[in-house]
Amino acid sequence: YQRFRFYVEDGAYHFFYETRQKDDYGPLTEKDVTETGLITLTDAQWDTLWSFLFDGTVVKRGEATETGDAGPWLYLYWTGDKGEYQEFSFASRQQREAFEAFCEALKGGR
Repeated sequence: YQRFRFYVEDGAYHFFYETRQKDDYGPLTEKDVTETGLITLTDAQWDTLWSFLFDGTVVKRGEATETGDAGPWLYLYWTGDKGEYQEFSFASRQQREAFEAFCEALKGGR
């Protein structure tokens, strides 16, 4: 389980990350958190984030497990969504992979 949160607070751009892992099957909880961090982003990093989201699509979240889909899944949540959580699809596989690499680089401070 990997959670990334991008947000603006007091005029600054932020990236929060959280990793949860455990060895046995079952739901992950707060006690399974293995890594967290918060990074203030530059304007260039914020622009890079939006470049990955460009041309993507948002649809109502469905249960992909019924079709045997193993993921990975990316869900976008935002204030004002009224409980209708949305699923985001990148414009291409290459954009999704570049987004994941970008997030990993941010986590690593590179």
